[in-house]
Formats: sequence, structure tokens, C-alpha cells
Amino acid sequence: MKIRKGFVSNSSSSSFVVAGFVLDDDDQTNILLVDTLENLTGEILDHEKLKYSEIYNQFFHLGFQLSNDYFVEGKIFLGLLLANNDGCDEDCKVSFSSMVSKISELTDALGVRQEPVIITGTRDC
Repeated sequence: MKIRKGFVSNSSSSSFVVAGFVLDDDDQTNILLVDTLENLTGEILDHEKLKYSEIYNQFFHLGFQLSNDYFVEGKIFLGLLLANNDGCDEDCKVSFSSMVSKISELTDALGVRQEPVIITGTRDC
């Protein structure tokens, strides 16, 4: 009998596990994201000039994932990528205590009363 370890995939889909927040993809959230970056970095940022790609890159450098790839249109995800089948098994490995610490840091910086969630699924590539 053959036992498969890890995710099963074909060329048109990708499996993932993420932990964090599902937010509306709108202007209010864009303001919230920039405010969150300010809280995390201690820097004052120009809300009007900051592009989505720059916001994405800043979260990425802080160890967070900002993406609209995981959900239906109109939603974005901010949090941690815990696992996927895109060849980053070791790179994406996160200890439980590290996950809790990073999510707590993000929760405080976001300033929302939303409970963080863990989501598993597949997405189109």
C-alpha cells in the first residue's frame, strides 16, 4: 500500500493552511491595513501614496501573508501561511508557540475584535 504524506495536488490547484483574519476587500480595510503596518513598525506611512504591492511587501517582510488568493471575491486574508504544496514545506513550517505569538501581535496591531481563524482549502493556480 502506498501512503502519501503532505498535500495532494495537480497542476491546476494548490492546497493551503492559513491562520489569521478574513477581511473585506474595500477602502476601509486598506486604511486598516496601513494603520496596522504603522502599529507593527512604529513608522508613519503615507496612506494616499502607498500601493497594494507595497503594503503586501511590508507585511511579507514582517512575516505575514496578505492575499486575495484564498477566498471569494471581495475578501482578503491577513495572517500566516502555515503550509502549502508549492514546495515550501520547510520554509513554511511554523511552531505552535510562534504562530500564537505572531497572531497575537497581529491581533493587537489590527485593533479589531475579530477572532483569528485557521483555514484549510485548495485554490486555483
